[in-house]
Amino acid sequence: MPSVAKARLGRLSIPPVFANWLLVTGLKWAKDNDGIAAVLSAVHSVRLRDSSVMVTYSWQSDLVSRVRRAILPAPDLERLRAHHLHLVETTGSRATRGDTPLREIMQSQFGLAAKRAEGNSAIDENRAAIVVLAFFVNGMDIGVLGEAARDWPRPAGGQPLLQGRDDFAQHFLTSAALAAGGSSALSDAVGVFKELEDSHGGSGFSFKDISADLAGTRFGSEAASAEASARSIQRRISSGLSDADIMPETGDLPEFLSAAEFRRRFTAVGAPAYNRLMAEIRRRVDELPLYR
Repeated sequence: MPSVAKARLGRLSIPPVFANWLLVTGLKWAKDNDGIAAVLSAVHSVRLRDSSVMVTYSWQSDLVSRVRRAILPAPDLERLRAHHLHLVETTGSRATRGDTPLREIMQSQFGLAAKRAEGNSAIDENRAAIVVLAFFVNGMDIGVLGEAARDWPRPAGGQPLLQGRDDFAQHFLTSAALAAGGSSALSDAVGVFKELEDSHGGSGFSFKDISADLAGTRFGSEAASAEASARSIQRRISSGLSDADIMPETGDLPEFLSAAEFRRRFTAVGAPAYNRLMAEIRRRVDELPLYR
């Protein structure tokens, strides 16, 4: 771990010995917090340079679960439980219908969010609805949220579809969950990074998937950024949705691009041709009926 060579608090110079004692004491205190301890256990070294910090760590498969269990307060867990049980009931009634349009499940979940938001935070209810839906469409076990969640019943029914595709639903709600948590920039970056990875031996770079990512980012931001927009989203969804309300048309957008084809047509992320197409996708997202 790093050691302090110089420290200053305003005009007061702090002796390095004392500053390092504070650092060590703080780390010892942090290790008593399960969430912080989980992160620290993965870190091998931290190097400070003039304009950067380099962290070397080993990924642990249960790291996210350990952190999530440590930082999820009881009220949030209970809110998630209510939304999860509602989803179980909703999908159970559709179990014999096979794949289900995502819009129908969203309408049901946000109907519950609107009811629960009477006298409570619409933002908190929307976040819970989005997180539960993100777990569901990605086929993830919600039990990783904590010990109590491991006993919750599991949703039934088929795979939710957006514009007839399950991958669109996954991209949309994963990005929405990231944005609802407060980081639209992270949501956008994750989407682009995933597509770049796919261009190297995966399914290929897809601007259609990027469209679902950006639509999800916008949705998560609108649903959880302010009480007024959160309640507006609840009203609009509860009144009925079409796929065209959730995500823009993607029929003319290229997909399945290999790394070589992507470079030939768009040069690189941030190049003029790439930026023009991304601007067009963002324009389409801005014009979605859900946000007018």
